[in-house]
Amino acid sequence: MKLVLAVLCLAVGASAWPQWLSDSPQHRFSLTLYHYFAADLAHRQQTVNRLLYRSTEPLRFDELEAAAANFHPDADTSLYKDDGVAVKRLLKELEDHRLLEKHHWFSLFNTRQREEALMLFDVLMNSKTWETAVNNAAYFRERVNEGEFVYALYAAVIHSSLGEGIVLPPLYEVTPHLFTNSEVIQKAYTAKMTQTPGKFRMEFTGSKKNSEQRVAYFGEDIGMNVHHVTWHLDFPFWWNDAYGYHLDRKGELFFWAHHQLTVRFDAERLSNNLDVVDELYWDRPIKEGFAPHTTYRYGGEFPTRPDNARFEDVDGIVRVRDMIIHESRIRDAIAQGYITAADGTKIDIRNSEGIDHLGDIIESSLYSPNAQYYGALHNSAHVILGRQADPHGKFNLPPSVMEHFETATRDPAFFRLHKYMDNIFKEHKDSLPPYTAGEIGFPGVHLTSVGVEGKLETYFEDFEFDLKMAVDSSESVNEVDVSATVSRLNHNDFTYKFEIKSDSEEHAVVRVFLCPRRDSNGIIFTFEEGRWHCIEMDKFWTKLSAGANVIKRKSTDSSVTVPDVPSFSTLIAEADKAVAGSSDFDFARYTRSCGIPNRMLLPKGSATGMEFALVVSVTNGESDEQHDALEDATTQSHTLCGIHGEKYPDHQPMGFPLDRRIPDERVFLSSDNNAYTIREEALMIFDVFMNCRTWDTAVNNAAYFRERVNEGEFMYAIYATVIHSELWDGLVLPPLYEVTPHMFTNSDVIARAYVAQMIQTPGKFRKEFNSRQKNPEQRVAYFTEDIGMNFHHFIWHLHFPFWWNDAYGHHLDRKGEFFFWSHHQLIARYDAERLSNNLECVNELHWDRPIKEGFCPHMTYRYGTEFPSRSDNVNFEDVAGVARVRDMIIHEARIRNAICLGYITAANGSRIDIKNNEGIVHLGNILESSHYSLNDQFYGALHNRAHVILGRTPDPNGKFNLIPSVMEHHQIAIRDPAFFRLHKYIDNIFKEHKDSLPPYTAEEIGFPGVHLTSVGVEGKLETNFEDFEFDLKMAVDSSESVNEVNVSSIVPRLNHNDFTYKFEINSDVAKHAVVRVFLCPRRDSNGIIFTLEEGRWNCIEMDKFWTKLSIGANDIKRKSSDSSVTVPDVPSFQTLITEADKAVAGSSDFDFAHYARSCGIPNRMLLPKGSENGMEFALVVSVTDGESDEQHDALEDATTESHTQCGIHGEKYPDHQPMGFPLDRRIPDERVFLSSDNNAYTIVKVYHKGDHGEHGDHGEHH
Repeated sequence: MKLVLAVLCLAVGASAWPQWLSDSPQHRFSLTLYHYFAADLAHRQQTVNRLLYRSTEPLRFDELEAAAANFHPDADTSLYKDDGVAVKRLLKELEDHRLLEKHHWFSLFNTRQREEALMLFDVLMNSKTWETAVNNAAYFRERVNEGEFVYALYAAVIHSSLGEGIVLPPLYEVTPHLFTNSEVIQKAYTAKMTQTPGKFRMEFTGSKKNSEQRVAYFGEDIGMNVHHVTWHLDFPFWWNDAYGYHLDRKGELFFWAHHQLTVRFDAERLSNNLDVVDELYWDRPIKEGFAPHTTYRYGGEFPTRPDNARFEDVDGIVRVRDMIIHESRIRDAIAQGYITAADGTKIDIRNSEGIDHLGDIIESSLYSPNAQYYGALHNSAHVILGRQADPHGKFNLPPSVMEHFETATRDPAFFRLHKYMDNIFKEHKDSLPPYTAGEIGFPGVHLTSVGVEGKLETYFEDFEFDLKMAVDSSESVNEVDVSATVSRLNHNDFTYKFEIKSDSEEHAVVRVFLCPRRDSNGIIFTFEEGRWHCIEMDKFWTKLSAGANVIKRKSTDSSVTVPDVPSFSTLIAEADKAVAGSSDFDFARYTRSCGIPNRMLLPKGSATGMEFALVVSVTNGESDEQHDALEDATTQSHTLCGIHGEKYPDHQPMGFPLDRRIPDERVFLSSDNNAYTIREEALMIFDVFMNCRTWDTAVNNAAYFRERVNEGEFMYAIYATVIHSELWDGLVLPPLYEVTPHMFTNSDVIARAYVAQMIQTPGKFRKEFNSRQKNPEQRVAYFTEDIGMNFHHFIWHLHFPFWWNDAYGHHLDRKGEFFFWSHHQLIARYDAERLSNNLECVNELHWDRPIKEGFCPHMTYRYGTEFPSRSDNVNFEDVAGVARVRDMIIHEARIRNAICLGYITAANGSRIDIKNNEGIVHLGNILESSHYSLNDQFYGALHNRAHVILGRTPDPNGKFNLIPSVMEHHQIAIRDPAFFRLHKYIDNIFKEHKDSLPPYTAEEIGFPGVHLTSVGVEGKLETNFEDFEFDLKMAVDSSESVNEVNVSSIVPRLNHNDFTYKFEINSDVAKHAVVRVFLCPRRDSNGIIFTLEEGRWNCIEMDKFWTKLSIGANDIKRKSSDSSVTVPDVPSFQTLITEADKAVAGSSDFDFAHYARSCGIPNRMLLPKGSENGMEFALVVSVTDGESDEQHDALEDATTESHTQCGIHGEKYPDHQPMGFPLDRRIPDERVFLSSDNNAYTIVKVYHKGDHGEHGDHGEHH
């Protein structure tokens, strides 16, 4: 198969009723009726016309009046398929006065009223003969509510074989109050009362001040309204197969029909310079209000909803929280790939049939496999939306337009609701694998040309419909012609022309889609973005001859549309004429009202021509189960409505081949262009380097691609390769803040460096932190903006990248636990700095609350523009095409459910126990989420997506074309205070897991025979600020014709005096031991002392090292500079260049092994800042058994490496215990911990000397 894209432009430019039979006794009446009922279609049409004529008034036709008066429905139960069960039930309800009275509104969404209407439907469906059905219809028409009667009769005509061939009159003339503004109805009343005929113009409901008024012609189109209600009559949610047949692919049709309504609405919005409609949110206001300006025939006005109404529970019917829970369960099913049926069995939905099950549960119909669990999202949503004008029933308002399928599309919220559900369906479709070239191909068939004959032009026309049944009548008052005129969309007829070459004779299906080419801002959709907006225009079966085939297809023959049904008066007149024998009743093409009105096949377009892509796919008709039926159905509206009582004719999924993701357009369009993400491109380069067998090959490739690829991608790939490839082992990576200084330096400093280079004047420029004293976050900016700490965070994510695949050569041991522990320690250190500066510990973020702290980076990209800023108290919004807030909430709930249940559900459905020490590894993998995640489709990528959502808050919809923020770069993410809110949020989830594990017992944390008798520190624990200078030469451009100028930046940074721990340990035996050292803030921001249980989660891991204990007393000293948590500052890039050049020249050795690792907290930041008077900390030390560590030899080797947070590259993590042991679990009883001789703590103070003004509590900004 070949698909052709063609870009097209659209431009706008009652008759007298004859008496039928006289009154007669019932036995003669029944015999007489049978002759006429069985005679022909014309008689049946005439009877239905008469039953529906003035349904709010008594019958006017003798034979039907006689049936209503004299027929006894339960006199002969043999007349019914169910032996009269249904009719007896209805009669009993009638006799007990339990049925809704006449002259009262009826809504299908009212459970009791629906039950009553279906009782009558049951009677009609169970009638064996036309005679029985009509007698019952006449009898109950006079006794039940008219709304229930009309609904039951319409449904019976559609679904009963007795009703075959009958044309249902247009509902807007049978029940005009539902479709006509009250102002027009009032004019019709006046005309009748004054006996003055009139035609009254009906305007749309809003005013020009309401932007939704621009598309009211679509939502309020009476033909579109009839399509919607008729679809729900053809495929009612209450349908039971006991009625006689199965509604094939009903759930999928629910999806596709409403998806197409939504995309058509979006196309109309784009035609009118509006954004595509956004989905609704249960926790946000309903943006658009709606005033229907219509009244019930009996029962008051349709309720109005103001703008920005917030959802409230509807008393006794539905709660907002239920909607959220049911949505979550449905989306869980999509992510898991199966639905749980009511009997507990799992129904696989990772296939083409899955959409059918999903449609059944989302609607929900009686076909739902588990309505109790998954709820009735669609039906309940209609009610909850409809009742927002009176959710508690205080004002006794009747149902709103949302509670009638006839009128629901008039409310703009209808489309928000269906976009919301459509996005759930899309989530499922996107979970399926894209089609392969083989699946969408049609070997030997070549679509060589697509064209359109006739201008694609739409226009508005006036349409007149009858209002006689909107007013009351009597024999004593003459009929008056009253009608309404409304503006409606139409288009000129056109014809498709397809030229197809076929190597052989074939059956084929031609699928035609019309896709908006640009969004509301004029930006061209990619094929993947645009496919979900495509309108299905036609689908038809054809035979291809061998050789060239020229196929023409008229727009009027579309399998999507139906013609306008003739007026009620026309149906009356034509049926009467046919019965009288003067003509045939040939109205077969109007027997279906389900389908888009033919005149609305094209979207409106624009005066200057709106661009659309016409996408045509010719696929193999032989693979369609019902291609003969498809051939017969080429002019029926089977695409959205199926073929009544038969299997859906097309075997392929609805929307095929555009219903699934198209990640590579080449598979679909056979074009040469391709698109990759920036990360994918960087990893392509990384893949090349990692697969080089020799150093020469690697260097040659590096040189080649350096000149040809993006410099940022090249730099990332080089850094990752140096860390992970054996060929690059031992190399020292230069400090990133000198390689890419724009990422670490304020724009004003960069500007000064530019000036210095241009005027050839060397300079050293002081870099200040980003904010001012007015911002309390400025007090800890020295921590968040520290370039060494920034570099550590970046390097950690290079050592443990979320994209890592073990196919690269080794496994990243305990990666998920490292993700937890390294970020937990960042949070604990940040909180210690906040406490040092009289700030509270950071609070977690909440998706439903504003982001309290804004942030202005004051930095620019080397090429581009400023890093985006975020003001205070910004609310979270969905990031268009990337991440939605509701997804974050759902993924969080799934992860926390896993913690509560004690297991993770893997992608294959198996359960992975996490109530153990290994559970934190799995949790870290899914929270991040890395390629190690056991089920990223279900649990999402909470951490990674959160960075993007936070980063894009200044421009979530891409309106301002802003570049990525600091949160979208690991190098600088920690500069934003929101980073720590995010990670406190994630850290609390990890804590939830850790707190679910049993506390350690005395035996588990003990070390028999080992006694830690003394803990001390030699040297004052004192911090200070110092100036640090780094090179800026790579921030400015250079050339051979301009001399290089020394430019650098000076920034204040935290440091501390070296100190030494002193531990006195008595041991009964010679032992391997691990010494674990923690520093824990002793008081909160109010000066209240933490309990050990409260404070343990705030503890900073200061060191962990292996040692050998001799029998007896052991005095162990450990330098702070040897900490396994920290790394020294990497030498400057200039130093590395100079020393490497000298070593190559042979004048020295290149002995920089100590700097080969950059992953670790800067050694100078081992201590938190403390305070001038000394800030109290608890120094907690635990000496544990080194023999139980799997890799204690490696641990001994690693005592001066930063293995604690970064592991040992390419090897197993040396410590067998959980990271943070023994403080990682609850300590409900401090005595268990403190009574163990191998654990001890002492109170120490950390002093700060010589505060820089901007870091202290009272200093001036400078």
